[in-house]
Amino acid sequence: MVNNIPSGQDFSGNKIKNNTYDNLLLVFLSLLIFGGIGGSLQPIRIFVILCAPFTFNHFLRNRKETFRYQYEIFLFVFWILYGLITLFWSRIFLNSIKEILYLILNFFGFLTVIYFANKASNPQNSILKGWLLLFLLTLPIALYELWFDVHLAIAYQDKGMVMRFGSQVLNRRFASVTYGNLNGYNTLLCYMLPFIFGYSVRSLKRIKTILIWLIILCLSYIVVMNGSRGATLCLLLGYLVFAIYYLKRKSVLIILSIIILVAIFLSVYYYDEVFTIITKRFAALGLRDPGRSLILKSGWDALVRSGMFGIGAGNFMPAMNSVYHLKITAPHNLFLEIGVQFGLVIFLLFMGMLLRLFLKQSSNKNKSSKFIIISSLAMFPLTSIIDSGYILSIVIWLFLASLYVIADKQYNVN
Repeated sequence: MVNNIPSGQDFSGNKIKNNTYDNLLLVFLSLLIFGGIGGSLQPIRIFVILCAPFTFNHFLRNRKETFRYQYEIFLFVFWILYGLITLFWSRIFLNSIKEILYLILNFFGFLTVIYFANKASNPQNSILKGWLLLFLLTLPIALYELWFDVHLAIAYQDKGMVMRFGSQVLNRRFASVTYGNLNGYNTLLCYMLPFIFGYSVRSLKRIKTILIWLIILCLSYIVVMNGSRGATLCLLLGYLVFAIYYLKRKSVLIILSIIILVAIFLSVYYYDEVFTIITKRFAALGLRDPGRSLILKSGWDALVRSGMFGIGAGNFMPAMNSVYHLKITAPHNLFLEIGVQFGLVIFLLFMGMLLRLFLKQSSNKNKSSKFIIISSLAMFPLTSIIDSGYILSIVIWLFLASLYVIADKQYNVN
């Protein structure tokens, strides 16, 4: 790939046509629309399994690419082998096996994105389009849920969800789409936001830019309506980082001002239904959560008792239930999931993966790429505590793989 070429064009100014692998990137990311549908046989998992032989063969035969991603491949292999070792102290053997199998599948998902990117004509643009398309596919379902309080059969919670603050009872409409609960969809929205922001400034025509900003407004509307403190803070962080990178451009300043005015209008118009939930939750708890604080304390205790080796794959919830007798056993914390179950070494190696991602973008001069990575990493501590079951879900691994492609200047075509 080459730098300093207008998006979608080669040196001669000819438009770069998407090839099969560009389209595969779009399909791959779009399959996340199915969320939890299918259980263990989710469409995206089937897709990864079908692609696995080709992905394995690509890295087996292409030593240069294997060398470029030797850290990640080493991490994945070591993680799986260590997970197998933890079977010797597993509490529920089948849970541990399930987690290890999902990890293998998710790691192949990560490497499949890299494989497609290496073969694609314009991988960065295809990834941005993929995340944008994914949001557009979820949008009609989300709006229908919010407006009519009707949800898909996969939703854990039915209509009529309420929140209690003392004597005050508030109705809470929400959108979970195909992710079962609103936390899963909120996390996905936060993952999508930097990519859609980045797409809005990638040499698009004015009418397309306006449409993208309307889409950003829709995403912001859903986040606010869902009333998640973590997702709302991620949204504000996304706007803040975008302002830091692009506020000097007059067109962006005008668009951002319009967005803020519309947001203020929605704040006033929907205050009783939506913003009371957010303000009440912040007033009552701030960023604290007594249930999650107890899980964090118990998780740390379990890690220390394990000698920092971890309590074993798939053992977090069983341990919180049988040893610490907690009512809420879900970790709701990616870092807790990794550290407590797989120990300090795997945790540090995972943090090294995030550091490598940061270092990749530091050598990339493309402004929109740097914005996407910096905003994603700035939000990552918050996006990592919104939901639970992160390492079992393929979503976070496709998110990280997408960031690797965006950060790497090898894939730049503009």
